[in-house]
Amino acid sequence: MSTFTKVLDRWLTVTTAAAIIVMMLHIVTHALARSIFHAPIYGTNEIVEYWYLPIVALLGIPAAQLQKEHITVTMAIERAKPATAAVFTVFACLLGALVSIAFAWFGLSKALENTAIGSTADVSDVITWPVYYLVPVVFVLLAVLYIFDVVAILRRRTKVGGGEVNENTDLTGAPLPPDDSSSANITGTGHPKATKLFPTDSRRERPGVLALTIGFGLVAVCLIGLFTSPSAAIGGAWCIGMMLVLLFLSVPVAIALSVPSIIGVYAVSGIPATMNILSTAPFSAVSDWSMSVLPMFIFMGMLLTQSGLSGKVYRVADHWFSWLPGGIGIGTTFAGAGLSAVTGSTIGMTYALGRAGIPEMLKAGYDRRMAVGTIMVSGMTGNLIPPSILMVVYAGIASVPVGPALMAGALPGIVLAVCFAAFIFALGVVAPKLVGRGQNAQTATDRTYATDTTRPTTTWRDRFTSLTGIWGFAVILVVLFGGMFSGIFTPTEAGAAAALCSLLLCLWEKRGEQPWRKVAESAMDTVAATSAIFFIMIGATMLTSLLAITGLAPILTGLITDLGLSRIGFLLVLIVLYIVMGMFFDTLSMMLLTIPILLPTLETMGVSPLWFGVFVVLLGEFAMVTPPVGIIPYIVHSIAKNSEVNLGATVTLRDIFISLLWFLPVGVIFLILMVAVPGMTEWLPDLISRTSGGMPG
Repeated sequence: MSTFTKVLDRWLTVTTAAAIIVMMLHIVTHALARSIFHAPIYGTNEIVEYWYLPIVALLGIPAAQLQKEHITVTMAIERAKPATAAVFTVFACLLGALVSIAFAWFGLSKALENTAIGSTADVSDVITWPVYYLVPVVFVLLAVLYIFDVVAILRRRTKVGGGEVNENTDLTGAPLPPDDSSSANITGTGHPKATKLFPTDSRRERPGVLALTIGFGLVAVCLIGLFTSPSAAIGGAWCIGMMLVLLFLSVPVAIALSVPSIIGVYAVSGIPATMNILSTAPFSAVSDWSMSVLPMFIFMGMLLTQSGLSGKVYRVADHWFSWLPGGIGIGTTFAGAGLSAVTGSTIGMTYALGRAGIPEMLKAGYDRRMAVGTIMVSGMTGNLIPPSILMVVYAGIASVPVGPALMAGALPGIVLAVCFAAFIFALGVVAPKLVGRGQNAQTATDRTYATDTTRPTTTWRDRFTSLTGIWGFAVILVVLFGGMFSGIFTPTEAGAAAALCSLLLCLWEKRGEQPWRKVAESAMDTVAATSAIFFIMIGATMLTSLLAITGLAPILTGLITDLGLSRIGFLLVLIVLYIVMGMFFDTLSMMLLTIPILLPTLETMGVSPLWFGVFVVLLGEFAMVTPPVGIIPYIVHSIAKNSEVNLGATVTLRDIFISLLWFLPVGVIFLILMVAVPGMTEWLPDLISRTSGGMPG
């Protein structure tokens, strides 16, 4: 990085990290003041929604670009010729710059409009117009950074002719870690090392004509199909096709969602509608009170990792389950269920589990595919076991009480974890080499945890003593569930309270080891991860607008409801539909698109709204691990590229996808079990309702 970009990155990251911590403290103080002293802080919801969240979500977007953290699918481009990859990278950067300029221009127009009317929050009189200027400022910065990347690529391309090349930088000149020699940076615009992209001899490699023709030709075909479509719905289908092409051309996911949406809305509804989504989508996508739990849960995951608590889970798992075939994997699965109860976020939990669990399993001699697959599926309970962001969102959409909706997912989440644990045990029996037993254990990088005959025997005293190391989880669970069911915290506020508990726990666990530095590092690590996700949400908001305008979503669901299926047939078709949609949409977008349309049909099909909420959220969890755009495989791949995580092993995307082929059939079987035994979701809410006389909404 240049001095300018280093200073910019530092300023953006520190400012956003500070906003995350202040937001956490504000929410918790407000909740306690309201519950204990009956004196809530006026306008807290509006301040969080219109000030803290836009600052956290938007300011971090250029920081994520500087750190190469924006999610990008690079499966195809990794296999392209280096010069071809360079061309596609320039194309992706130029598209990103154009979209950013459009957001900045129309965002400035919206900011000036709000300034003229002196806009305030809808409910309170909290002033909101100044924060709208974040949109033009942030996206101008982002456009400049994309242009910087293009210039850097062209400069390096020019220097190669004279043989000047640095092996330790990527296309844009950003430094690469020493061990990153085999593949691209999946979470950024980085690509293989410069020696692969730019040969050091005087001959410049020419881009592959066939690859460029196919890539850009498919984009052209989608554009022609869109503007010649006989109906809006068919035009929407062409936009979906264009989105897939852009994804495989290594365009960042957020940009790949936005570009077809902008063009599609223009083609179907003209300039006014296009101007409207460009001016409103960036701010409206991030200014949502319920989404304040996202940075809180990711922050919590980072703190748990920094405090060492996540690692201690594996010590406990080692003591309690290591005698079983696949014991560490089984322990990881249950640790995932426990972390789900603490974080409520699949992504936040995946960060915590991946950084702690992958090296532990590799040390024990596990096959690398087994290690990463266990991490990915362990996260599938993240939005089932309370507190669950998506179950809260579903409750709002479906108009069902929040308390029963949260509890409805608890038992299915636990049963799903047991199913995955049983599968790992079965693999350990049938193929012991996959879990570090037999000959494979002899190759473990660290035999401390290898399950062989030389390992010391674990006593029951050791097992119970190990539980004292994770007392922090018990505290966090008490704060979460005790706070929610006592009425001290709402489900959204509970996320901030749990994050604060994790902060205090980190300070305690790291006392004498510069604990505040650990907190600061956790907050700064949260920035890029949070903003990268919010950027995708902006793109998903754009795509949702496109589908609403084209009417494609109602047509898809209408085709299903008109088939006259039985309850089981209806649900089996929905499984297929949601898994396919999960290849293109995030879980929240799928819910917003389909639930309002499907809810009227549930009663006639004999489907409980509570059951359907769990069903849809679980399908959303499937979506998060479903290629080509499920976010979890790419996050795990990014984590596994860290030398401290992979312990010298090479984990490729192919390994990631093979591991999913092993584990996902278990999830499909569980979905069928849910269809066959619907009472699984309502048992716990009914039990609590009978014993407590009701549940909080």
